[in-house]
Order: sequence, then structure tokens, then C-alpha cells
Amino acid sequence: MKIGFCFDCKEDYGYTSNDLSFCDFISPTAITFVKESLEKCGHKVTLVGNYKKLLESLKQDNTFDLIITAAEGIQSRNRESWIASICELHNLPYAGSDAYTLIVTLDKILTKLIANYLNVPTPNFIEIASMEDAETLLFDYPAILKPNYEGSSMGVKLINSKEDLLEHAKLLFEKYSDKLILEEFIPGKEITVSIIEKDGSPYVFGMVESLQHNNEIMPIYSSEIKRIYGCKKILPRISAETASLLKDYAIKMYSYLRCNDYCRIDFRLDKNDNPYLLEVTPLPALSETASFMMAAKLNNINPVDIFNDILNNACCRFDLFPKT
Repeated sequence: MKIGFCFDCKEDYGYTSNDLSFCDFISPTAITFVKESLEKCGHKVTLVGNYKKLLESLKQDNTFDLIITAAEGIQSRNRESWIASICELHNLPYAGSDAYTLIVTLDKILTKLIANYLNVPTPNFIEIASMEDAETLLFDYPAILKPNYEGSSMGVKLINSKEDLLEHAKLLFEKYSDKLILEEFIPGKEITVSIIEKDGSPYVFGMVESLQHNNEIMPIYSSEIKRIYGCKKILPRISAETASLLKDYAIKMYSYLRCNDYCRIDFRLDKNDNPYLLEVTPLPALSETASFMMAAKLNNINPVDIFNDILNNACCRFDLFPKT
């Protein structure tokens, strides 16, 4: 099968490799890992690039059996949906969730409202649409402040006072130019749940707990920790009851949002190990060391098998298998 791999790099948008302002783009190492893993599944892989390069490729009548994407786009609340939208417009099969799901899940507030509707616990929160909102709101500290439409922990700050809130809200409005979300701080473990589909049924293939290098719980999982300082990823130190709750909540969110093929869902546990949903990420980082794939490594699952299941499920959805 001929697969087109879409992705964008910082250089596509004029950012340097060490700039954390917009840091959810894939690294060269991860591009190589994904390409080689797909090739080990027996497919021919073409490195396409970002949405502009996909459009150029389609104009040149380059054909693909399937597209898989790690492209995030930039500075738009619809940015993660660009590749999926292009594929839908050109009747081109693709792995992963559709444009609508990608738009909804990038909106942290909307995702949390859906979680509330489904009785999936999520930290209390308030929307901040302007500095006037920030100046007048009442909230308990510490709290977590973040842009509503960004990923990879970009702009995430631990806020300890009203003065702290006003300082960082001003900086985030200047940098990301959209509304913010102030969220209750949950002090416990950071857990990610990795999901893939097999024969149209989602299941959790693994979970990861992220720690500081000194084995302490991270107060926040910031972009600096993800991209510069790093962290440890281990099998979660949780009870069977907590693990069951995490799986149930993750599958409930995945199914209601109509995610496809694969997804990572992030939780924070309180001091009693009660789970609270943070985000749903149907476009997770696919690098070998990212939480989604580390869930495979920690459970002795070959990453190639994960990619193979993702592709097979997408092929089933688009009826791409040869007729017998």
C-alpha cells in the first residue's frame, strides 16, 4: 500500500528548533521512526510534509492509498483538522479521527463540557476571554493556566496568586491571541492512556505515568519538561480499581467523540488516586519516546504492531482491503 505521511516542522513556519512558543511539531528523529515503522508493516511511504505540500502533491496527481498525519498546523482553532479536511475534500482515505473530532478536542473547554455531560470527572475551570475577565474573576490557588486551543503543554503555567495570574494571562494573550482556561490544580500523578482500535472496537493497550527525574510527581507537565528537561515514563503505580476507572473514562470519551483508529487521553490523579480528565488527544505524538508509544514499550508491545493495527482499522473503515 502507498502511504503518504504528512507532518509539519518548525522551519515551515519560521520558528527555530529551540523555540517553545509553538512546539508541537514533529522532530526529524520522529519522522524517521514513523517512516521506518510503517515500512516494516510492508508499505511504501512517501514523506509529504505539511498541508501546503499535500495540496501541491495532489495537484501533481500523486496518488496515495492512505494518508497518515502528524501535522498540527498553527495559529488556528481548526489547525489540527487541515489534513483531514483536505483528505475529505479529495475523497482520500486517511488514518485517524475526522476533522470535526480534531476541532472539538483541540477546544479544551468544549472537551471538558462534554466530559461533564458524560459524568467523567474533570478539574473545575473557568474561561478567561480577556484581561478584564482575569482582573475580576475569583478562583482558588494554586491553579493551572493554559491557552484553550494549544497542545504539547504550550503556555501551561502553575498560578499561585492573582498577581501571578494577571502577569501570565497578559503574556499568553499576547502570544496566542485567544481565550485561556484557568483550571483547578490536581496534585497527584500524571497518567496518559493510549487507545487503538481493532476491528472497529477501541481498547486501551497501555498507560504511562510521567515523573520528574528525581521520581517526584510533576507539579505541571510543561512544554519545557517535554522538550528540554525531559522526564521519566513508567508503568503507573495505581490500583486495579483506578486502572479500571481510567480505562472506562478513556473509552467513554473516545467513543462519544467518535475518535478513529488511535488516541491518547490525559488524566491527573488527586491525592486519593481519583482520576480527573485533562485532555483528549486524537493526534498524539508518534515518536518512540512520546507517551503514546511508550505505553507500548512499557508493555513489551512492538511499535510496528501498533502502527499495523492503526492502518488495518483505517483500511477497514474505508473498505480498502482486496475483495475475496
